[in-house]
Amino acid sequence: NRPQFNFLSRLAGAYRPSAAAHRIARRSFLPGEEGDWIEMRRDRVSSILVRALECRGAVYSWNLEHALATEALLAYERCR
Repeated sequence: NRPQFNFLSRLAGAYRPSAAAHRIARRSFLPGEEGDWIEMRRDRVSSILVRALECRGAVYSWNLEHALATEALLAYERCR
């Protein structure tokens, strides 16, 4: 049962990093500015946000916090 334990410990450890990534990535990146580099960074930040929401949804679901899981996954769908 070692793989199951590894998965659960990784999931439990994902909460704080995904929360931090979510808080940072949901902010606007250099609003009002334009340029190739800025657009590349915005795309990267957007992909970080999507991954953070995916992780948060999984953590909430695992922790039986279904309302929060639903909220995170709905936000995830809006960002994809």
